[in-house]
Amino acid sequence: MFDVIFNKNDYIKNREIRYLIHFIHVLLILISMQKIYVYIGVCTIVAFGLKMWVIEGYTIPSASMQPTLNIGDWVWIKKLPIYAPRRGELIAFSFPRDNKTQLIKRCIGLPSDSIAKINGQYALQQNNPNAYVIPKKGQKMTFSKENFGFYQPLIQNYEKKQAGLIGDEIYINNQINDTFTFTQNYYYVLGDNTENSYDSEDWGLMPESCLIGKAFFIWKK
Repeated sequence: MFDVIFNKNDYIKNREIRYLIHFIHVLLILISMQKIYVYIGVCTIVAFGLKMWVIEGYTIPSASMQPTLNIGDWVWIKKLPIYAPRRGELIAFSFPRDNKTQLIKRCIGLPSDSIAKINGQYALQQNNPNAYVIPKKGQKMTFSKENFGFYQPLIQNYEKKQAGLIGDEIYINNQINDTFTFTQNYYYVLGDNTENSYDSEDWGLMPESCLIGKAFFIWKK
């Protein structure tokens, strides 16, 4: 997502490893003190550690995933540092446009899949010559002026490179260039309640850097 000088993903992983080491260190110190209030502190720290690194619960606030998830349902998300979503899985991720709001949608399209717009909506179309290929990490793609509009937001917003179309020429990093190698995987996600869901139909593909984890337990209201 960033230049070689600064890779955000590596930075986050290293930072979380440091936090985990500090967490274990504090835990061992508290246990060695052998006092009742220490055990309360241990339980609090364990709960915090589970929330930060392992699992987290979410309350469903909207009808976008009906009938699978209704308003008020609880969903527990398993946070996985290395995780490749499978087609059909419910996944949690940070909304790509603000990287703060957390959403739960169903993974429909995987890296290297092809999608095409049919009757105003995108669908998987492996043999459609007009389909768009969902970028895969390390994949070098060649663009045309017809399809560049689909990929331009990905290059600018998530790959952090300047990209634009001037006349018939495609510019990447202020140079005429119709090829680009993507540095991360992308996914096509939808709400089950397709007519009442803000998802890839509206804001495009989800970058891997926004992925949090997958749903593994649902508590119905």
